[in-house]
Amino acid sequence: MASTAKLQGKGPIVLVDDSEIEGRLAERCKEHSKLRNPWLRFDCGTKFLDYIEEAGSATEKLPALVLLDLNMPEMSGFEILSKLKARHLLSNLPIVVLTNSESPADRKKALTLGARAYRVKPSLIQDYVEFFDSLD
Repeated sequence: MASTAKLQGKGPIVLVDDSEIEGRLAERCKEHSKLRNPWLRFDCGTKFLDYIEEAGSATEKLPALVLLDLNMPEMSGFEILSKLKARHLLSNLPIVVLTNSESPADRKKALTLGARAYRVKPSLIQDYVEFFDSLD
């Protein structure tokens, strides 16, 4: 289960996903992986973008990787991706769309907007751990 995205620095791995269950599952699987970066989760795009704004250019606060769900209320993952990539300082931020959508159109749109990879959320815990291990 290799990924084409790699961590960028020692900052946090950030999950932006409105599902509490998905968030807890991803965090547990990350804890069982070899990754040692801090973990942050935001349940909506607005809170995440506020965090990014506050972080400014502080490299220790900038995410080493963003895992972004697509289907969220208030602001979709596509909108978040567009806002991040529009800011010059964040244009190289590694973003992996991690979603339940298997739609080829969603995949194409996410990659066109600048996501480094597009992954359907793993259904098995071991696959999720292997996904995190592949990011190192």
